[in-house]
Amino acid sequence: NRSLLDTGAIVAGGSDWPVSPSPNAWEGLHGLVTREDPSGQYPGTLWPEEVDTLDEAIAAFTINGAIAMGLGDETGSLEVGKSADFVVLDRDPFVHPENELVRTTVEETWFAGRRVYSRG
Repeated sequence: NRSLLDTGAIVAGGSDWPVSPSPNAWEGLHGLVTREDPSGQYPGTLWPEEVDTLDEAIAAFTINGAIAMGLGDETGSLEVGKSADFVVLDRDPFVHPENELVRTTVEETWFAGRRVYSRG
């Protein structure tokens, strides 16, 4: 992904089955930022020079995904006039070590300003 980002490409992430073995987007984010297998099943890093920053990885799963679907004017970022679609996390991923990103969990999911999921 680093090579793509460096050319100016918009990189979008996803967690749709069966492409990904799990719908947990934090596994994908973890892999983008660390270049490690988030399950720990495969040791080492894959092409560490292709690492993304956490900001870039989150953009891939939010605004860039919306742009790729032609919905960037409606969703994908929190801005006035856009749908209030967001998640509430159990931690701030920017203050925890990158190798713990996969441990991040969603506490709430909001869609169009309505809570549609609550872990508690």
